[in-house]
Amino acid sequence: MPYIVLNYSGFGDKRFDFQPGDGFYIGDINHHIFTDNLSVLGTGNHIRSIATEVGASNAEEWDNPNVLTFGAHLLDNFTDTYDSDNYNPESYKQDKQDNSGITDKTAAVSYANRSTGTMLFGTMLIPHGSYYANSANKGLYIGGVVAANNITLDNAPISPEHDKAVFGNNQEFPDLNDGGDVKKITIDSIDLNDPGSKNSQSLKSGGTAKFDYADGALKPAPSLGITGTLKLSNVPDSYGLYYRYNSNGNNDKGDWYRYSDGAQTGTSVKLDQESLLADLNNQTKATAGTMKTEAQKISYPLTKTSGIEFATTADAKEATIAADKIETTATFKFTLQIDASLEVTVPAKISFGTDILGNSSGESTRTVAINEIQLTQKAVADTGTPEEPRVVVYNPLLSGFNLKLAYLDANATSQNPFYITNNFKYNINTAAPVPLAPDKSDGEWIDGILKRDTTPQSLETKMSNNPLKSSSLQLHLPYRNDYKVSSNAYTAPMGWQLTL
Repeated sequence: MPYIVLNYSGFGDKRFDFQPGDGFYIGDINHHIFTDNLSVLGTGNHIRSIATEVGASNAEEWDNPNVLTFGAHLLDNFTDTYDSDNYNPESYKQDKQDNSGITDKTAAVSYANRSTGTMLFGTMLIPHGSYYANSANKGLYIGGVVAANNITLDNAPISPEHDKAVFGNNQEFPDLNDGGDVKKITIDSIDLNDPGSKNSQSLKSGGTAKFDYADGALKPAPSLGITGTLKLSNVPDSYGLYYRYNSNGNNDKGDWYRYSDGAQTGTSVKLDQESLLADLNNQTKATAGTMKTEAQKISYPLTKTSGIEFATTADAKEATIAADKIETTATFKFTLQIDASLEVTVPAKISFGTDILGNSSGESTRTVAINEIQLTQKAVADTGTPEEPRVVVYNPLLSGFNLKLAYLDANATSQNPFYITNNFKYNINTAAPVPLAPDKSDGEWIDGILKRDTTPQSLETKMSNNPLKSSSLQLHLPYRNDYKVSSNAYTAPMGWQLTL
């Protein structure tokens, strides 16, 4: 079986101090493809970590069987590294060893800092010094340690199956015990990220990604704000990438659609947020939780759950492939869950001041302004004043809703101007005014004071291009001499109802 022995030499009076950004690789860097967010070595030279080279799904999968097996075939021999207080290769004596106080600053081999995906592989042989690793930056390794002096693991993590990676332990070298068959292409994972927040998630097939608009972390509509990257392994020179939406989470029989205009190359595919993920989120209507009312805010918690499935094919000739015709080389699916809330804040009353009495003609008018905001309402939004009231809407998923206004029960014998039959009137936008206190109301509501169609709207559609059905509400009170005399302002209550 092949074993690899790496002799680290020529350090002189220097120690081997593993620093962030240092890489640990074997092979010709001109023939590897960069995929794991590691430092680029030289102009145009891109490389992958050893873990992904031998079959791990990511650079940090250090309990992967292939990774452990590889570690069992690799020996790192630090032939002339010494502890900093012991360097004297000609008169080196074992009795001078430092039996206490070995740190990352004094040990012959120090592994206290690292970058993602740069773990050491294989057993370490340190014939003239000590080994030190700590947990400050996850100083981990795959393999064993043999040192002349101290071995200090200061809370440093090692593989849970560390013994399987010790040199000479495993006689099965990756891919050499099966006649050298070529590995099959796999879709390993998808990385999802909201650039505007710290919400990043990596999913394997069958996983669910959850993003929350309700907590204010994501960018508000109309920008979905979620980007994605598919990660693949063992890819051929080119392949086809197809997808189909799966709204109910079940594997339906829908057609497959080619992701891009032609074939894919490389081990990662960036997903275009303006087409794929936004469209994915629009495959299902939002489901609503229990309505909540606090102060002057009415809200519904909303959730959209959508599924998508990817498949690779040998070629990308067809733009669309029927479910019973596709020949997949790898498949992958995941669920996207978006949580949000529909929040509407409303004024509690309307005031017409004290100038209504004693005029022979004309009327006083108040306009209720409609504002659709882009930021979540952590508290009751500004509903203006009774003289200049406002309705404020936060609706990041552009969900359909209907805001209704309560009729006032008319009283023909009252001198209160708001309850005189057919006296107090309203109109939506430019419609003709109609009574807010009609002959018969029976506790009914005025429908469509403010409304958004229930047709699913793309999150990429700007609100300015898709305005609310109503943008203002006008209330009218005529001047009359027979109103009840009062020194207080003429004020009427406003009752509201929100339905989905």
